[in-house]
Amino acid sequence: MRIIINRTLKDTQKYSILSSCSIVPFSEADNLSEEDVVAMIEGSDFESTLNAAIGYGVPVIAITTKESVCYHQALKLIHPHGVIYYEDGKILSSEKVFIEAMGLSVKTLVAICEYALENKLYPDIYVWKPQEDIVSFAGSNNQQQITPDEKGEEKPAAKKQSKPKTYNPAQTDLQSYINSCDRIIAVFKTSPSADSGSVASKMAKELNTVYLNISLSPAAHDQKQNLNCAYSDGNIVNYNSSIMPGQYLIVEVDAQLTEALEMIYKAAYKIVHVAADVNESMEPLKAWTGSGFKLDAVIPYQTKDIDAYSNEFPAYSVDKFVKLL
Repeated sequence: MRIIINRTLKDTQKYSILSSCSIVPFSEADNLSEEDVVAMIEGSDFESTLNAAIGYGVPVIAITTKESVCYHQALKLIHPHGVIYYEDGKILSSEKVFIEAMGLSVKTLVAICEYALENKLYPDIYVWKPQEDIVSFAGSNNQQQITPDEKGEEKPAAKKQSKPKTYNPAQTDLQSYINSCDRIIAVFKTSPSADSGSVASKMAKELNTVYLNISLSPAAHDQKQNLNCAYSDGNIVNYNSSIMPGQYLIVEVDAQLTEALEMIYKAAYKIVHVAADVNESMEPLKAWTGSGFKLDAVIPYQTKDIDAYSNEFPAYSVDKFVKLL
């Protein structure tokens, strides 16, 4: 199966790294076969591109927000079960809930396209629909149940509680994951007591992206409770498949993993050292820069130490560093 999508060549190359099938841009689509699926994502030129897609003779799906303009455009042009939409924290269609998530991941996109291929969701249009009965009768099963309270007042029945969101892990090799990201911010620990993990995590949250921890014991982190966190042993990356890096990826590397350290250093857009007390971290920082290694920022774990480093190094708080990117 190939997925034809209205995204750029650069985007689709990134998606294909994390996919079990080939993903190509709509602009590059040619020689489509019965094993291909067109996936149209809500955005500009949606209707005109979708109009072109329905003539390809392959299953077509549309990913939209419920009740958006694109949602109603899609309902007019393709099979109604092929209109996939986001509503109340779920990605679903009129027939199936695909996942509880705040957005569409590559893994979920592939699952939806496999569903479209299996169920032959070729474009279809209703020629006619019957009039729906708009009259509701008292006592109908469709009406909400009302129960009196102790004072004789009526109150609506309790709403069903929604199920907790599920964690959907996925894996890829470290080199592929790094290559799929636009800009790497590498975070190194300057000295043993510097809490580089807290700084990296805070930076990722402010940038609304992923914090990748590469260490000898990544399992020590409870990643299932932190959907913005991925981890690696230096070879394989384990990540939450519904969360992908944005423009930046924050990577903290254990110095003992020398091959991973070298890989991240070479790929890094910015190099950050997290420092502890001046008496502990100043000399290691001087040794690092004295050896000719790149250093874009020093972020002391305690902000009160910023001034002590600023005479010799570009020293910032996390907030200040993020604003300067």
